[in-house]
Amino acid sequence: MKTSKLHSQDGFDTALQACSPCEMSSYPDETHYWPEMCMARRHAADEADERLSICIRNSWPGVVLQDVRIIFLTATPNVCMPNGQDAVKLAPSRGIGFGDIHFAAGRSAACGIVRDIILLDRQPQERNRQFYAGVCFNAVYEDGRQVANHGYVLFKSACLPHVSA
Repeated sequence: MKTSKLHSQDGFDTALQACSPCEMSSYPDETHYWPEMCMARRHAADEADERLSICIRNSWPGVVLQDVRIIFLTATPNVCMPNGQDAVKLAPSRGIGFGDIHFAAGRSAACGIVRDIILLDRQPQERNRQFYAGVCFNAVYEDGRQVANHGYVLFKSACLPHVSA
């Protein structure tokens, strides 16, 4: 797979829906800053496969979110096919890097980093899917004086419907 295929084209943000954090680091007094995440299912005009577009933004002035990465990504409900394989497959499903994300005012995808994940849904008519993404990061003050916090957030998407080609 070409790495360039994991990046969305400029200006893409039409169908992104906000995700909600459903679990955070076990030390809440240490987790002061965290990223915002949005997701959308889509088909690119030149691609046969459906994509899950993920946008991560930093809404904290004076803070840089460093080494932001998705450590796991899964869909629900993810029932098994009669042959025992998962109905939904994501590629890649872990180790998705977003690098360092600086503060940017605004709510568009241009204010964050977007990655496209290949989404194979073998039962797309079955129902809408929710996606869960575990995100790790470090929050560092821009002036470099100290690490604000190390963090982990589990995000849950809204129910995202299948998108036809």
